[in-house]
Amino acid sequence: MAGLVLELQRDSLNPAIDVPSLLRKAFVIATKLNVPDFKAWIDYELNGYREASELPPYRITTGEVLGQDPWGRWLPVIFQQSEISDLIGKVRFFEPLSEIEALWHRTEKEKDGALNAAFSPEHESLLRQISHHDAVRHTRIIRAEDLKAVLDAVRNEILKWSLKLEADGISGEGMTFSAAEQAKAHAVHHTTHFHGNVGNVAQNSERFTQNANGRIQTNELARLVSELSEHLEELKLDSRQRQRAEAQIVALKTELAGLPDQSIVTQAGRTLWNITQGAIGSLVASAAQPGIWHWMQRTLSTF
Repeated sequence: MAGLVLELQRDSLNPAIDVPSLLRKAFVIATKLNVPDFKAWIDYELNGYREASELPPYRITTGEVLGQDPWGRWLPVIFQQSEISDLIGKVRFFEPLSEIEALWHRTEKEKDGALNAAFSPEHESLLRQISHHDAVRHTRIIRAEDLKAVLDAVRNEILKWSLKLEADGISGEGMTFSAAEQAKAHAVHHTTHFHGNVGNVAQNSERFTQNANGRIQTNELARLVSELSEHLEELKLDSRQRQRAEAQIVALKTELAGLPDQSIVTQAGRTLWNITQGAIGSLVASAAQPGIWHWMQRTLSTF
């Protein structure tokens, strides 16, 4: 009887075996070998993700943004900056992998081979403000290939893990592993590298609360967006810098409209600071009422 690791390799190469079944078999192996990081990743894939910061890159894609005009026609929405287009069109797959696979099968059967990903009411309202057209609602189009890419990424990761186990002399016998194999698996640290906090789910209440950890409070973030929008002209940025700054402000507005993704907020804040710090420094030194610029300087420098 072949060991579990070789069975997992064989099944990973068999397209007839669905990916959730592969995950369950891999979960048995990770549990028997006491490999907590890989086990935690499998658990996320089987049961779904709760935080945007936990999502691996293969679960994030960009859909085409469409707007429905008053006559019911769906038309592509064109944005002036590609950064805004990518940000608005971003789609995150939080669902258990079994749901993603079911969606893929359903999409494959449909003639157009695509899915609609609706916007939340908050994001819909913001999109109407920045898109400058008369669309009554918006959606994002996800291709069947985007769903298949998630399934393939997970299948490939399981296959690579099983090959690494075999290379380290861990194959099992039947449904069991020897004490030596268990010790070896624990010693060589078979882990995934998709997340910063695999197995440690951050609570919503912990986000945007601790400035000492480089996180800005939500109310301060909202004020920063408001003040920058109001005073951007005073910074006298060149056209390219202004376009980049506006794109980051849109990114922050988008995050504030829902549950903010700390990584996106941090990146947008750092980019804004790089763009504006020289101009803000000049205004701190020369403005008749530099208080607002002192505050912006201090806030942006915390990202």
